[in-house]
Amino acid sequence: MPPAAWPLLASVVLWIVIWLIAGRGLPGIAAGALDSSSILIVVGLGQLIVITTGNANIDLSIPSTMTLAAYVSAVALDGDAGRVPIAVAATIACGAAIGLVNALLIRLFDLPAIIATMAVAFILDSLSLRLSEELTTGIPPGISSVLASHTLGVLNLVWIAVAVSVAGAFVLARTTWGRCLSGIGQDRRVAFFAGYRWRAGEAAAFVASGVLAAVGGLLAGWDVGAEIGLGAPYLLSSVAVVVLGGTLITGGKSYVLGLWGGAVLLSLILTLVITMGLSTAYQNITQGVLILVILGISSRARRAA
Repeated sequence: MPPAAWPLLASVVLWIVIWLIAGRGLPGIAAGALDSSSILIVVGLGQLIVITTGNANIDLSIPSTMTLAAYVSAVALDGDAGRVPIAVAATIACGAAIGLVNALLIRLFDLPAIIATMAVAFILDSLSLRLSEELTTGIPPGISSVLASHTLGVLNLVWIAVAVSVAGAFVLARTTWGRCLSGIGQDRRVAFFAGYRWRAGEAAAFVASGVLAAVGGLLAGWDVGAEIGLGAPYLLSSVAVVVLGGTLITGGKSYVLGLWGGAVLLSLILTLVITMGLSTAYQNITQGVLILVILGISSRARRAA
């Protein structure tokens, strides 16, 4: 069975279990899981791209980038829906700049990605605090209502996640840069002798992660409003969805479809523990145990195959 199929299979099982426990309609449970997973899928794709490059690369600046991007977009909007293009451009530029700084720190100072991105995250948190003091206007209601609206019965946020995922899957599978990412994740020396500019490819991966985190922050900010700590829930979940989706944490292999399975699975796990009426402490324990069980089953099945 393909690695990406395991989280999808586990999601179906949990979907049915929640239905049996709660007695809610199956379509409603599925729609809720997709809706709550949409932004995680966008930022998770950025983490997936970074992890694909191998070398223990993980972007820990994603949550802080999201929070700062939410404030940048809100300040750029200044309460005027007509300034949406300016806000989007400013947010994307912010994310690209953050990704470039991460890449330069890793390259010039030979820092591990975890250390470099963590240091950048502290700086970004300070900038977010400063911008929060400057923000005097909220998000225009029209923008929030568009994101909360449905097209063909599906939340618009989900359609955005679909579009981003399709583009990401195409880039990873069909472009030179995508093959470069997989190549350097498997073996950097081989990738170098194959003609790939692995340093530039790795740097571009962090820029892409920064841009996608910024887009996720923009969407979250426009949906619920910019606030300090907005990106905090995505610190570990952005890594968890990648690993649950079958992408190798060591790099070289990535599965965008599995990313969807991982995100929906995380959402359903949270729905399950809430449906069971567990306290907050037991919710976290139960989520962790379920994730470990699912990863263990998929790993054993993969080795057996």
